[in-house]
Amino acid sequence: MTLKQKVQKVLGVGVTEALVKMRKQTMWFKAFFNGNVNKLVFADERPFKVYHKRDKNVFFGYYDLQQYDSSGTRILAHVVDKNANPKSDTAMIAWIDVLSGDFHEITNTRAWCWQQGARLRWNPLTDDEVMYNSLDDGRYITKVCNISTGEERLLSSRALYDVDSTLVHGLSLNFARLQRLRPGYGYSAIQDETMNDIAPQDDGIFLMDLKSGGEKLLFSLADLAKDVSDEGMHYINHICISPNGNKFTFFHIWTRGADFPLKMRFYAANIDGTGLILLEETMRISHYSWINNEKMLATTADGKYIIYDVSTAQMEIIESQYLCRDGHPSILDNGFVTDTYPTKKDYFQYVFRIGFNGEQYKEILHLFADPRRYGEHRCDLHPRVTKTGKITIDTTYMNGVRSILAFDLEQNEM
Repeated sequence: MTLKQKVQKVLGVGVTEALVKMRKQTMWFKAFFNGNVNKLVFADERPFKVYHKRDKNVFFGYYDLQQYDSSGTRILAHVVDKNANPKSDTAMIAWIDVLSGDFHEITNTRAWCWQQGARLRWNPLTDDEVMYNSLDDGRYITKVCNISTGEERLLSSRALYDVDSTLVHGLSLNFARLQRLRPGYGYSAIQDETMNDIAPQDDGIFLMDLKSGGEKLLFSLADLAKDVSDEGMHYINHICISPNGNKFTFFHIWTRGADFPLKMRFYAANIDGTGLILLEETMRISHYSWINNEKMLATTADGKYIIYDVSTAQMEIIESQYLCRDGHPSILDNGFVTDTYPTKKDYFQYVFRIGFNGEQYKEILHLFADPRRYGEHRCDLHPRVTKTGKITIDTTYMNGVRSILAFDLEQNEM
């Protein structure tokens, strides 16, 4: 039982939440008197832009998707009200002109969350279309919308977590179950129909044929849970397809509930479900990115950065004094860009670049993270990096409302 659960047991959920809010507000006041509120500091002077709307949250979501189009002139964003609730409110999907900062509405969706949005992305085959998850007739699905004509079409009868670069295959999971067990990562507009089943036989990872519309259950939660002796509800998260589309990785996670500690296994498999290999079950992996088609860079909850070979399960921990906190890595040619969670002392988040050898460290910026946005509503930076060195992050440094900060890496940082 966690400390929060012990307090809830004594004081009740309502009183506990009120105490948490009071503590977070106190932390904000402390940051205000220390002059840290709204602070943004680049280590080196460089141009940047902030894309925002008054009294609206403007954000993209997770770091494993590209926010820029191929020309680097447009970025995608979700726009929701300041106090929006994913369970009942709609998110506007828009593209933003990078130079002018003008917002252009594309469509809207009821399938969104604070951490991953609607899994919004550009169609990998054309910049004329965007892909996003949506809610239709009581089901989560994936749609494609032409940004010029506004014409929408169905891409998948299940909401997709990831697609390959040729748009032939997609992988899906149960976003309602994910939200119930990991709030902020799934969707809450409809109820999880599997809530009474700890490991459903007919739920898990689905391979979607985006040409024929067919689907196949690759791994059921029941099969994945067969040799797990711990009590808990089982679910899937963080599916990620390799650059060439041949393999994918995922988390198999189990927990007694959203407020309980979780246990997990980190797996890789071929796109058709063959060749399943366990990469990690001892350390708790948090995030990862593909370095190439055979290797992944992963982080752990206690701050380790590890390179895994997805064919052999061999691993190498990157030893570095700078890599001691968990983050969200995006790959560069000779290293990666990553971030940190807010420090307890001043509530700053950091973005930095570092080589695969743990050297060539360089801080890029640090900025304020509003402590009043916590739990499901927290705003991780999720740095997203293009091949040309353009970076965007989501942030609450400006008045506690989400905005998108964009800047470029310098040539010697690539």
